[in-house]
Amino acid sequence: MRRAFILIPVLIFSLAASVVPCGAQLFGVPDDVPARRIIVPFFDIEVDGTDDFLIVLVNTFNKDIDLHLVLYDRDTSHVYNDTRTMTAGDVELIGVRDLTLGPIPSGALSRLVVEENGKSYYRGEIFIDVQDPVLEPGESDPFVNNQGNVLLGYIYRIDVAQGTLSECNALHVQKGATSVIERFEYIETDPETAEEVTKNYIFDSEGLERFTANALAVIDDWIRTGQLPQAGPIPPITGNSFEFGFRYFIPSTENSEAYLIVWNEYPDEDHSLSFYVFDEYENAISSGVDVPHQVNIFRLSEYIPAGFVNPDNHRAGWVRVFTDGRASLMWVVEHLDVPGGPSMDGMRMVPRSLQ
Repeated sequence: MRRAFILIPVLIFSLAASVVPCGAQLFGVPDDVPARRIIVPFFDIEVDGTDDFLIVLVNTFNKDIDLHLVLYDRDTSHVYNDTRTMTAGDVELIGVRDLTLGPIPSGALSRLVVEENGKSYYRGEIFIDVQDPVLEPGESDPFVNNQGNVLLGYIYRIDVAQGTLSECNALHVQKGATSVIERFEYIETDPETAEEVTKNYIFDSEGLERFTANALAVIDDWIRTGQLPQAGPIPPITGNSFEFGFRYFIPSTENSEAYLIVWNEYPDEDHSLSFYVFDEYENAISSGVDVPHQVNIFRLSEYIPAGFVNPDNHRAGWVRVFTDGRASLMWVVEHLDVPGGPSMDGMRMVPRSLQ
């Protein structure tokens, strides 16, 4: 097992500030509590570069856990998988570049390569699942009270040569207890067979939470009324969609840039977003942006008019994005390059709300 022996001061300080107690989750809403599944929703490193994505995992449980790691390309095609064990309270570090240089076969590795602006990048996502324990006859299930929601994940984007480091929390996906899952069921009639089918607003067939607009609508209603739904099915909720909004700032220096990452629950070549860009004087343009992959990465400078600058000649303003009700999440990654001075990176999740 590879342990986090580098960047210890930075990583341990961040972990100490970030760990939250188990049991504080709000299902259907991305939150940073111990989970059954950790998703690294994107990684993006230059094939011949010095940058890397580091994943830090924390086992919050008082027992050993087995993990299954699966690395996918940007369209959710399998590239690599392995298993590993974390001891009680263990912290483990996984480097994406280490994976590309070591265990991934070259034929599979080529599926991660994306050509863009004359450079080659490894681009994809990683799922890390806590496995069901193997029980001896008569042995009790250690996950009976927590459903295996015991893993925390953190993402660090680092370039030692450039002296830059940025971080954000991974996507934590909790598993629900059967008694909770049943409260969010609803009945839908199959249009082909006319049969009634039981579905769920928040949980998938494995009992893992989803982050759709309908899930958020159910949670909003629960918070507003103060009443958790009783045992399902509950009345149908349809037609909800998302709005995302964030500020942007791209300095005029040559290598400065900001990127928008759009993660979808599944790839769809027909999926697109409504994209509105504003400058600080409230001038605006709009466009449709295709997001066919599960992991979509855009240079914001290509969507912001050259004239959208502030008095200091930097591109600055805000963006509003509208999409349908499928589970979509967004992040902004920023790089600030000062000639003759320091380089700085940032990485943040974009707030979202119901339209």
